[in-house]
Amino acid sequence: KTNISLTGFAVPTADLSIGTFKLTDVVDPTNPQDAATKAFVEAAIAIAPAVAAKENTANKSTDGTLVDNSDTDFPTEQAVKTYVDTNLATALSTGNTALLAEVSRATAAENANTTSIDAINELADGRIYVGDGSNNATEVVISGNATMTNAGVLTIVDGAVTSAKIFDGTISNVDVDPTAAIAGSKITPDFNAQNVVTTGTLAAGSTTITGSLNVSGTTTINTGVNSTALPTGRGIANQVLTTDGAGTAIWQAPAVRAMGKVDATGTAVKITPTVTSAYSVPGVYTVNLSALSLGGDYIIQLTPLNVGTTALTIQVTAQSAASFTVQISDSAGTPTDAAWFFTVTDF
Repeated sequence: KTNISLTGFAVPTADLSIGTFKLTDVVDPTNPQDAATKAFVEAAIAIAPAVAAKENTANKSTDGTLVDNSDTDFPTEQAVKTYVDTNLATALSTGNTALLAEVSRATAAENANTTSIDAINELADGRIYVGDGSNNATEVVISGNATMTNAGVLTIVDGAVTSAKIFDGTISNVDVDPTAAIAGSKITPDFNAQNVVTTGTLAAGSTTITGSLNVSGTTTINTGVNSTALPTGRGIANQVLTTDGAGTAIWQAPAVRAMGKVDATGTAVKITPTVTSAYSVPGVYTVNLSALSLGGDYIIQLTPLNVGTTALTIQVTAQSAASFTVQISDSAGTPTDAAWFFTVTDF
């Protein structure tokens, strides 16, 4: 068979002989175990002597002048140093002013830097470095409104923070110490719609209250032996506020519950609100007290209006919780129409 590729055969399991023939058209090897071509081997052999010559100690030169300019010899470390030192000394001794100036400048700068570094590393107690007008670091002591310890603790001196140094709108309720006990004289008395709430005593001198004053709990007027505690309830209709003489005010029905002036026709000229008067027969008048919620044993005081020479008498003829009736008579005992006054008390 012809034209069968070697790749079509299995991998040999023993040595492979090709007789007396050659393998042709083989590429240069890349891996350590690749077969090498004739050209590849010859090239490697050609450069080997040059490499070997470079590493041959026979070619080591200690000549510090390097005058041979050899492409094979290699100078030692000492030869190179000798060459550089000699040429540098020659350059300095022959008046190379530019090089001398640069060396001098570099030496001076190095010395100055050393001095500056030493100075910076030494700083007096409590001082800091600040750049001056010439951009030089200068030792200064902190002054003005603050002090600083050598531990770096900065403290603002007392009285240094003024109103002008506080940004408007930055102080809030949480910034005020709960124990500050700020005097009321330092608070502008304008709380807008905000309620004033306290669990303590709210005291005031001569004060005008505009609007409503709502008090939860006991309200006390004045202090000490002159104090009077007001009742917490509102009382009932027609009661008045009175005191028990021991510092407590109480709601009570007034002693005088009704009073008035009634003319001869039974019309009330002036009378307590909710109380009415009426005329029935000559000399007889009735006063209606039902709106006052009285008991039946209230006290009635009566006075007739004597406008003539005849003396008049007036007396109660009937009394109940709701009304009372009176009769006016002349000296002969005859019922007579006349104006009269009354006062009703109850306690």
